[in-house]
Amino acid sequence: MTPFAARRKLLLAVVVTVIGCQPTFSLPPPTIPSSVVSPAGDTGLPSGCAPIDLRDPDGARVELTGEWEAENPLTAPEEQVLLQQVGDCVWGTVHGVYRPDSEDERETFVVNLGGDVAPAFTVDLEVVMVYQDARFPFAPYSTMAMFIEWDADGRIRLREDRDPNERAGRCAAQPQLDCPPPVTWYRADHSP
Repeated sequence: MTPFAARRKLLLAVVVTVIGCQPTFSLPPPTIPSSVVSPAGDTGLPSGCAPIDLRDPDGARVELTGEWEAENPLTAPEEQVLLQQVGDCVWGTVHGVYRPDSEDERETFVVNLGGDVAPAFTVDLEVVMVYQDARFPFAPYSTMAMFIEWDADGRIRLREDRDPNERAGRCAAQPQLDCPPPVTWYRADHSP
């Protein structure tokens, strides 16, 4: 064997050894997303709350967070409503005062609210009575459906979805009592 042939055979053996020692690569199987909505951890939203983008007639984003007031203190109690919206979830507290017979007489209540805002501009709420000092107590738990809408002056309002004499939502939970008029809330800084 010639020196050239011996070197060629040795070089070929080295190349085969090096190629044989190379690691093999395989691609992972393709993945398919299970949801088009980001998990709550990625959006900063609490579990069960999803992003929602509602726009008013002028195109501004609708946000329910803030202070709201009853439309008419003659048919509704003096009440302060505080809401917090996080994604499509909404929580709140209502503090109200009825003056049934005179300025000296007061009946107070505190209510917690929790529910969901829907793309159809509705809010479905669970109503939990936390405290009440009233002659005619309200049920400890009920529900209330509301519309998000705008009045003729362009002010946003939340209006209870119930006819005045209908025993639905919060009135269905207290059939022995006269049902108060449907609630309409305006933003405190835009109330009529």
